[in-house]
Amino acid sequence: IDRLSAAVTKAAEVALVEPEVEAARRLLDEQKHKAEMQAAARDALAHATFSRSIDALQEALEQAQKAQLEQAEYKEAFDALAEELRKFAERQTAALEQLQAAVTSKSIPDLESALIEARAVLQPDDQILLEAESVLDRERRQVAAMETLESAMESANTLDFEILITAIVEAKDAGVSESAMAPAQELLDRFVAYDTASQRLNDAMLMDIASVDELGAAVKAAEEAGIDEERVATARTKFKAWRSTIDRRL
Repeated sequence: IDRLSAAVTKAAEVALVEPEVEAARRLLDEQKHKAEMQAAARDALAHATFSRSIDALQEALEQAQKAQLEQAEYKEAFDALAEELRKFAERQTAALEQLQAAVTSKSIPDLESALIEARAVLQPDDQILLEAESVLDRERRQVAAMETLESAMESANTLDFEILITAIVEAKDAGVSESAMAPAQELLDRFVAYDTASQRLNDAMLMDIASVDELGAAVKAAEEAGIDEERVATARTKFKAWRSTIDRRL
């Protein structure tokens, strides 16, 4: 470049034919541009080789080839890329194995940990990644539903158990197992039985003596449902009085 630059300058001084000088100028510009590209490529190779970034190495190697560098100049970067690609492949394999194990175990901490690594090395649309995210979402919903269910079991009572009904429905929608919901369902069944027996006892107490058998059945149902003994005792006394009256008539 220096010799060509000097020649162009000399040619201009001695007034050589313009086409010849122009051709030399074009060649000089081309050589300068090539030298700039090669210098930039060498810098990119140096930085990429130091960083060991796969993207940077690939970009630097492409830049080196476009700049027409000698193969020896980018061999180190080429070898570094091969090594990093090997490591990345091993990392992908390990991430897949960890993710598959987490999906099988359905452990929320394991899924969260495995997904962090998997998202870093897998494609967003990889089937196993999508499956793991779906499993994690489902498990989180189930945990939240169980927490709601346990809270509802603590706050519900025989007079107000609508919150327990809602919590059980939500737990079923979230995919909570029947065995996990069994205690809540048993509690709800007791509340429903209590409420039904209580209403039946109230209705029977309002009937006349002709409904003595219904009052007796209502008393029995109330006893089984665990209704307050004071209420049951009142109904039982009335039942016995009615039964005695009927027996006397007979």
